[in-house]
Amino acid sequence: MREGKFVRIFIIRGRAIKPAHLSTHTVNHLQINNMLEGLGLADLRQLQTAISTKMANILPGLRVGMKCVVDHRKVRGQIGEIIKVNRTRCKVEFGGSRFNVPMNMIQQA
Repeated sequence: MREGKFVRIFIIRGRAIKPAHLSTHTVNHLQINNMLEGLGLADLRQLQTAISTKMANILPGLRVGMKCVVDHRKVRGQIGEIIKVNRTRCKVEFGGSRFNVPMNMIQQA
């Protein structure tokens, strides 16, 4: 791959895929690393912002102060408030009790 050439890679269901006009097969981690070696700093920054934007669209928009419902037997039927948002979990308060809850168990109320 030439220096500075930008190749788009799409992440679909956890798999990195090149656009159809380049290839239609799944790309493994070694191939991704080989593609990234040839990219310049500006291209890597552009790729990073594209990935961040995609991740923000995929991840639920959980914010501090948001009312939520947690899918767990301890707090079934209760509406809680998100106190803190971490990378993979949120601290949620239910009537004085606080729980550290995985994001995939939280639904917006």
